[in-house]
Amino acid sequence: MAEARDRERSFTAYAAHELKTPLAGLKTQAQIALRTDDPSVQRDALSRISASVDRTSRMVRQLIDLAAVDASQDIARDEDVDLAVLLSEIASELETQLAANDVHVAMELADQAQSPTVIRGDRILVRLAIRNLLENAIQHSPNGGEVRCRVLARNDEVCVDILDQGPGIPQEDEKRATERFFRGSKAHGHGSGLGLSIVQMALDRLGGSLTFERGGRWFVARASFPV
Repeated sequence: MAEARDRERSFTAYAAHELKTPLAGLKTQAQIALRTDDPSVQRDALSRISASVDRTSRMVRQLIDLAAVDASQDIARDEDVDLAVLLSEIASELETQLAANDVHVAMELADQAQSPTVIRGDRILVRLAIRNLLENAIQHSPNGGEVRCRVLARNDEVCVDILDQGPGIPQEDEKRATERFFRGSKAHGHGSGLGLSIVQMALDRLGGSLTFERGGRWFVARASFPV
């Protein structure tokens, strides 16, 4: 009970602080747009407003996701989930975000006859884990970059690999990367510090795991689900 109360206090305080900051910025940019007759200044202000709305919307959704994962322990459903199909659906849903960041997603799906991609688990938790991993990769990818998505069966697991060309997570930050509200040394003010914590919590509920790898110019986040 004490731990639940601590989480609730932390959640409320963080949400209040993080929502206050972008709302103040939105008001400032709106005032700039209203007070100037310079079209270029207006366009710049409106562009900043649009970007701020996108960031704030994502943060609000992540706060809702976090609450959903917290509440999932007693209502989790066990059903067949095809990870390859689900990953393709999520990538399609994120087309607007991909276009805004000028990022391309490449799907690398194995032959399902040789490498089955169906697991048993709660579809909502699986979706939350994969979506937040993919969004995280898109957010940290350079403009014009590529995000690769792979689904492969390995022994008694099915793994979803998300590869991006961003800076990755410094090794000194890896142990804390999945903590709530933790922003790493390379965050540069981006992100809410919630994405990977949602992924980790969802995978814990599903009996899976989250690992990171580095290979050449690619940073790999791997979500492993038990078959």
